Amino acid sequence: MHTPTLTLQRNPTAFPEPDAFKPQRWLSTTSESEKPMYAPTAEMQAHMLVWGAGERSCLGMNMAIMEVKLMATRVLNEFRVRVENGQTHKDMLMCDHMISAPRGGKGMCIFEPLKA
Repeated sequence: MHTPTLTLQRNPTAFPEPDAFKPQRWLSTTSESEKPMYAPTAEMQAHMLVWGAGERSCLGMNMAIMEVKLMATRVLNEFRVRVENGQTHKDMLMCDHMISAPRGGKGMCIFEPLKA
């Protein structure tokens, strides 16, 4: 059985304005001494299945998250990233077929090396 996580994680009752780019929605805390929670409300936590759930959740989750953070840091330190001029918002809308992919068929980013 397949649960389309893109659809599940765009439920407007759990994620107000789900199509809006609002990264701050993921970084809420109840006090300044606590670490940020990545799904700060109970409703958001119930709809988060990025890594699966229960006894069959992803065993490599911690390693994958670490690798993504290292890669993103390196890319952002070494390149200026921008979207290709011909790319439109409509091209980048996602469709879900077991994995998410842009409806336009490709997501064109241009990576320009930063001068040292």
